[in-house]
Amino acid sequence: MSKVKIQYIIMLIFPIVGSLISGILQKEDGFGTGLTLIQIGLGLGFFLGLMTLLIRYLRFRQSYLVAIFIAVLFAILSSARMSAPISIFPLILLNLVYALVSMAMIHYIFYIKSLFRIRTLLFGIAGAIAFSLYLYAIYAMLSIPIPEDFWNPVLMYGLFLYVFMGFGMAMADLLLLRMEVAQLQDTEDSSDA
Repeated sequence: MSKVKIQYIIMLIFPIVGSLISGILQKEDGFGTGLTLIQIGLGLGFFLGLMTLLIRYLRFRQSYLVAIFIAVLFAILSSARMSAPISIFPLILLNLVYALVSMAMIHYIFYIKSLFRIRTLLFGIAGAIAFSLYLYAIYAMLSIPIPEDFWNPVLMYGLFLYVFMGFGMAMADLLLLRMEVAQLQDTEDSSDA
């Protein structure tokens, strides 16, 4: 397998692993009925990994088209999983907004050089807020009364989720950087010989 494909797989897998670890540490049951938080987290991990790959490494200008496709696909899958009387169109719109916010967080928080040292923390805070508002909107669409203690656990879950996904993205970045440096050294050594 070529090194390029390994790099792509690393960038896709690490945020998913981060979201899975977050769900396990928070003792989230991923096999419950309906749409669970860990399933949303795994979907987010896949989405963030793919968008990071497209935006940062492949410099794919039409990454927003992929984001739209994934948002629509996730809306269809989650609507079927929720088995609730909800129109698909508001869910698609909500997922589109969330996808665009996530792409903005990747572009304007995670990869800004001046924020490099605190990027995982800022990414976690911004992600926790976006995640909480997303869940709040889903509750409102399903006409589920919002519990009084809704915000604290959801914000904490979102913070853990995004910090772990951000840590996975940072580890993937570090690993990919080391692979690129090793590849450059191999190229220099072969040209010197």
